[in-house]
Amino acid sequence: MATASLIVVAVSVVGNFPSLDGVNASLACVFLAVAVAAFIRSIFIGVKVGEAGVRLVSWFQTRTFRWSELRRSDAVPYYGLWSKGAETRLISMIQVTLANNVALKVYGTMGAPRATIRRAKILNDMIAERIEQLP
Repeated sequence: MATASLIVVAVSVVGNFPSLDGVNASLACVFLAVAVAAFIRSIFIGVKVGEAGVRLVSWFQTRTFRWSELRRSDAVPYYGLWSKGAETRLISMIQVTLANNVALKVYGTMGAPRATIRRAKILNDMIAERIEQLP
């Protein structure tokens, strides 16, 4: 349904440019649909906290964990697409450590180090509080 809506929007926008031929118009529609889809997806990226656990949402993956599966969260230096694969201290992201000691980086949480450290601490406090409440 959402894809069909994006295509309708793309066609109506591109239809207002009569100088585009068929192939270029098609490519413009695809590009516009992908851009709109990326924008919509970016709204939902991040760490979602609920009564049952935590949902980690990134660009291409969503993972849900119960509170009992989590151990801690930390702010770590970002590395990836925006830093060309190199680690940078200018941007941080949240890393969640699971009960089995697997560390998961949540790329959708990248931001200024101070803000990321603050968010990681809030999540870490929530994890600790929930772990204490477990039977």
